[in-house]
Amino acid sequence: MPRSKILATLAALPLLTLTAAAAFQDGLATLVDIQVERANSRGPEQVWQQALALRDAAGPSESAALDTTLDGMVAGEAPLGESGLLLVSAARLQGEDPIGESLDALQAGLLGLARTASPAGASAAINMLGARAFKARPREARVDLSQSLLAIGEGGERPAPVRIAAALSAHAVGGGTERRQARQQLLDFLGSEDAEVRGLAALGLASINEEIAGELELELERLTQLPGDKAELANVYLKLERDRRLRDRKVRELQDRLDRELLPPELARIAAAMEMIEERHLDGELYSRDDLADAALSGLMRSLDEHSAYLAPEVYATFVQDLEAEYGGIGAYVGIDPADNLFTITRPIYSGPAYRAGLMTDDKIVRVDDWPTLGEDQEDVIKRLKGQPGTHVKLYIWRRGMDPGLIDRPTDDMIVELDRAIIEIPAVHWQMLPGGIGMVELSTFSRVAASELEDALDQMIDQGLTGLILDLRRNGGGLLTEAVRVADLFLPRGLKVVTADYRGEAPQSLYTQRPPVLAPGVPMTVLTSRFTASASEIVSGALQDHERATIVGERTFGKGSVQNLETLIGSFDDRFIDENRNGRYDDWEPLVGDFDEDGEFDFAPRLKLTIARYLLPSGRSIHRELDADGNVLSEGGVRPDLEVMLKRIDGWRIEEQLDLIGRGLHRKYVNDHWDQYEDLFVKIAEGDNRDTSLYPDFDEFYESLNTGAPRDDVRSLLRREIRRRVQDNRGGEFPMGDYEEDEQAQAAVEFLLGQTGREVAQFPEYVAAFNKVDPGGPLLASADTSREALRSALSLVREARAARGDVSPEELDALLAALRELGYE
Repeated sequence: MPRSKILATLAALPLLTLTAAAAFQDGLATLVDIQVERANSRGPEQVWQQALALRDAAGPSESAALDTTLDGMVAGEAPLGESGLLLVSAARLQGEDPIGESLDALQAGLLGLARTASPAGASAAINMLGARAFKARPREARVDLSQSLLAIGEGGERPAPVRIAAALSAHAVGGGTERRQARQQLLDFLGSEDAEVRGLAALGLASINEEIAGELELELERLTQLPGDKAELANVYLKLERDRRLRDRKVRELQDRLDRELLPPELARIAAAMEMIEERHLDGELYSRDDLADAALSGLMRSLDEHSAYLAPEVYATFVQDLEAEYGGIGAYVGIDPADNLFTITRPIYSGPAYRAGLMTDDKIVRVDDWPTLGEDQEDVIKRLKGQPGTHVKLYIWRRGMDPGLIDRPTDDMIVELDRAIIEIPAVHWQMLPGGIGMVELSTFSRVAASELEDALDQMIDQGLTGLILDLRRNGGGLLTEAVRVADLFLPRGLKVVTADYRGEAPQSLYTQRPPVLAPGVPMTVLTSRFTASASEIVSGALQDHERATIVGERTFGKGSVQNLETLIGSFDDRFIDENRNGRYDDWEPLVGDFDEDGEFDFAPRLKLTIARYLLPSGRSIHRELDADGNVLSEGGVRPDLEVMLKRIDGWRIEEQLDLIGRGLHRKYVNDHWDQYEDLFVKIAEGDNRDTSLYPDFDEFYESLNTGAPRDDVRSLLRREIRRRVQDNRGGEFPMGDYEEDEQAQAAVEFLLGQTGREVAQFPEYVAAFNKVDPGGPLLASADTSREALRSALSLVREARAARGDVSPEELDALLAALRELGYE
């Protein structure tokens, strides 16, 4: 900027002297130093005016240089003083938005003033923390800042005006949870006995669009009777509220007229029903018009067919994540443990940072950074764990056997630190069985399904694969493109996989595109069940039609229709900055269009609309057809070549197993024996030949349970816990199917062995499992009355064991012995 222009600018600004103008010639730093000194002599009241003058003096050409100078002063070690730091911060926030370390230093300095400065200085600092630069930070950083401000508002150390300002800035930068907490703090201040505090709280609530009614309206009316700026502001808010009420009344009147005169009769009926619910239903005030409209759309879509649906925003968000199969976080399946109400890792994702940092199943996360999880909502904890890949998080981990007092007061030696990463939810789990049989479970057709399955096949082939079991029993479908890519792994190039038959359009067929990974000479079976649906039916049906695989198990679900997801006209997803350019929203990305102003990204609702049917290569439809009353016209689905139904377990056995699980003694047994028998347990996880003698101290353990459960059920329960512990140690999950316990898997193994000229009898590992005796004993085949008597007896045993008052231990032993004599052993 030319010297003459600088002098002219400075001469026009009352806060900048000619001395400052001369200093400007020696550099911006000298100019800022002079203004900092002047600010400290005048106090915080004039820092905004002085900051504007400083920016004007620098002018557009020197704006970037001034930002650099101000950043250096904020981050520097030289003390600026209370008003000096406010001046530098205010001037910096009026320049280009600070980012990275500059913004971190600015936030730290202002938070320090918020906690320690004079009331006027603290309020000014807090107001700056609600500025645009802080609102644009990633979600995790905004939540942390908002929580710091809420802590100031909650504590009693600072004067009430400072705390009210803190609540308002927390509302400005926080997410939905923080906004609700900030609103509650302001409502608490509205109940103050101090008229000044009530007035500030009322103006604050009005500024965040709180509904002006009741106590808030009365307080604003009171303010209008006082002289000064607050009265004028209260008048503005009240006028806006009166205008809003008038506008809403006119809109309602217009809507009623449209309902009566302009809407088609069928839509008018819906509008009339909604109005009647609002006015006359017992709980009508609990439901908004949006709630009622969502319910109407859900019913409309369900009436079309069983697969068309209305997806509310939160439902669609879950749907998207399941398909994408990746997110930014620590990499663990988590939830509240009902046994102790602690937030628990139910299983680490073995490729994720949590597992690499040493976290295991049943670890309790009692604190995330400095935020305790005890008593918090599960979704709120999950939001804290998720975040931008590469960001750091500090977890406090409590494990069983530690002092329970550490749950509330964790110590530094409980800290596990890790960096968040992109987490891919695995779709494939596999295991090599005796005889070179590979068993691979494909749980969903997410975006990683085909690539993960190909990796597993390569490894199994390297280990001498002689036959493959592809388990689709729990696969409910997913992406059609992934289904075709999976079929590619087993079928020759150029074969038809599926045809989509549209209404009024030409059918569209999809074909394999590459040579198979699994050689045609390697026999293959596919396990199916009534839960095998959609894309998994396409794969199993295509492999069956091309005679590449033998289907074993049960008829599949029969979901052979095509759905498109359509956004309703007039509905829009929130807008965001796609920082990593992956075409979808990630939790850490900043919002630029938050339509409901809740601080969180929201999807628009979708219609999932049936538009076509799938046909298998042979031309047959897998879709289950129903009439208008829900009666089955055609079973649909893929019928197995080798039908094997899973045997039902009697209810009393399930009840006994649930009782044992609830007592947790099976887990204690494994924990107590782990260090001494780890190598043995690894072998048992692979297979135990259903031999209870392999388990250390099994007889004593079984007797100590005082249970009616068969010994084999207890063995199975212990083995499941051992497999869980072993997969944590080896960093790889076992498939859900277990050849020792699973009749359908056994049938597949027997078939594959036969295809390669072998028999079950050649493998000792299979013999014991495949020729098991029904553990329920003769009572399983007895009359229903005997089963009911047994169930009642077992119930009495449990009640008596819990009471330990009316029945002696000797009588309990005698009762259990009598049950065993009946054949239950």
